[in-house]
Amino acid sequence: ADGNFDSSFLLSNTFARMTSDSEPSITPLDTDKTTIETIEQDQSYVPFNFRIVSWKNIRIWISQLRRSPNTALAIVSFAFYIDHLLILLCVPVLPIYGEALHLSPVEIGFLFAGKSIMQVFANPVMGWLSDRIGRRRPMFLGLLLLGASTILFGVATNYPVLVLARLFQGLAASANTTSGFALLADSFPDKETRGKKMSIAIASLSLGVLMGAPLGGVLYSIGGVHFPFLFVGCLVLLDAIARGLFLVEPPRHVESSDVPVRPLKDAVIGLLTDVQILAVVLSLFLGNFLISMMELTTPLYLSGVLEFDVWTIGLIYGINPLMYTLTAVVINRIFSRRFLSLFWGLIFMGISSILLLLRSEIAWYIGIWTISGIGMAMIDCSANPELADISDRRHPGCYGKIYAISDSATGIGFILGPILGSVTLERMGFYWTWVILGLPLVAFAPLVLCGFGFTFKKDVKDIKLEEMAGKEVQVDVKQDPDVEKEPKVVPLNE
Repeated sequence: ADGNFDSSFLLSNTFARMTSDSEPSITPLDTDKTTIETIEQDQSYVPFNFRIVSWKNIRIWISQLRRSPNTALAIVSFAFYIDHLLILLCVPVLPIYGEALHLSPVEIGFLFAGKSIMQVFANPVMGWLSDRIGRRRPMFLGLLLLGASTILFGVATNYPVLVLARLFQGLAASANTTSGFALLADSFPDKETRGKKMSIAIASLSLGVLMGAPLGGVLYSIGGVHFPFLFVGCLVLLDAIARGLFLVEPPRHVESSDVPVRPLKDAVIGLLTDVQILAVVLSLFLGNFLISMMELTTPLYLSGVLEFDVWTIGLIYGINPLMYTLTAVVINRIFSRRFLSLFWGLIFMGISSILLLLRSEIAWYIGIWTISGIGMAMIDCSANPELADISDRRHPGCYGKIYAISDSATGIGFILGPILGSVTLERMGFYWTWVILGLPLVAFAPLVLCGFGFTFKKDVKDIKLEEMAGKEVQVDVKQDPDVEKEPKVVPLNE
């Protein structure tokens, strides 16, 4: 309080608290009685002094953060947020580019679809690369591609530059998504913790979706067509600083050198022949297929048939990502068995499509979009951690390739949904379009339960990773026939 604290006391006391499990004893030097009594009453109190801030302490702090798996979670969550913020930020801006450059509807359509198409084709390569060279370098590659895409959007004055920016955006999303989920799977080996942490990353992704289009419109009204991309560029710069300072290669439960090198085609086919992986991947495909179809056809019905105004349609649409975000945070705390969450997610999505046109009130459509948002969150937040668990049980060292397959299924669903939805709408009308495209989800839901009813491969031991670290297990050993057989306790690594 009187400035009489010695800096050596502050440093020793601070580092004692950081390194000791118990509360360190305090031996103040030349302190007044009032300050000593304050410290004794509050053992967590450390007097503020600028002299304890040094480069050495900062390096220690950075080192501690680099070792924390929650730091990896924060980096991946921010990467997912920026990626999907940029995707939706383009929604109000790309039509303005199209009008200024006199683009045809086909050219504008390719701008919207180009990102997903590139991402689908790049996913297998990025997943294989992530499993071979680690997660960190593909994440930095995705950062560079995202920065290049943002710059190209900001300076684009012709159609080829816009196409190139969109393709770079797809490559960046592929690198960030496959390596990001694999990074989280490596960082959180515990099954229960992994599901909760991945749900946080998925919620941040949904937050980018929720904020993207409205923020793009606001930024455009403030600073013109290039200002939204300038804003995203600043976020990418922050992301670059965070990844450069804190992103490290996580510990691998299975070294890449221990995984047999197989041709990419054979590796992907081998994973797709796994019944459980196929059930999860098809659930992702069907869910994203239906939601993309509903996002295209529902505004046409609300505006053309029911004559809802723009604000009402925006309110109805905003409910879906909002409920998705809220559900993503809590869903893995509710369902301990993720295949049940997949089952109910498919049921909710299919029922919401089938029942969409039964009523015409605004409250009805808000309720339907609430159910669809909850259902989609149940599918996404269960599928991604479950794929990592399946890899642990049956395909060690394949996180990257498995998430490449799942992300490709998501992208294909987003591509085919609007196409098949438009064709079906033209030939059969609104009602039968939603009924016909919603029924496959309800029909497939029981097959998910059947898929997870199959037994695991006999040559793969379903042992928790923490038990593999050094716990002891009981195994039967050969003994003399005259001696009573008892299980012998041996370390697992022996």
